[in-house]
Amino acid sequence: MATWAEFAAAAPETAERGAARLAIGFAYIATVSGDGSPRVHPMTPLIAGGRLFVFVAVHTVKYRNLLRDRALRASRRPRRERRGVPRYRPRFRRG
Repeated sequence: MATWAEFAAAAPETAERGAARLAIGFAYIATVSGDGSPRVHPMTPLIAGGRLFVFVAVHTVKYRNLLRDRALRASRRPRRERRGVPRYRPRFRRG
């Protein structure tokens, strides 16, 4: 999996646009539930140290969905208003 810094090196214009949009500190994350249906959740993104961090509480449906299937989409606007958004495969650290 690429870090934000690697992503920015490979696609600087896209990373710059993404960073500007995520800088407001609020966005949405779409995950897939166990039955395959989509779920949209609010999230708090942070880009620091060449990485993208997403704060997710461990007791939430969002967390369980991401543990089961790491596929997600991130956007700062609801789906009906957004264009394309990058797809990420996150890594989790517990502790």
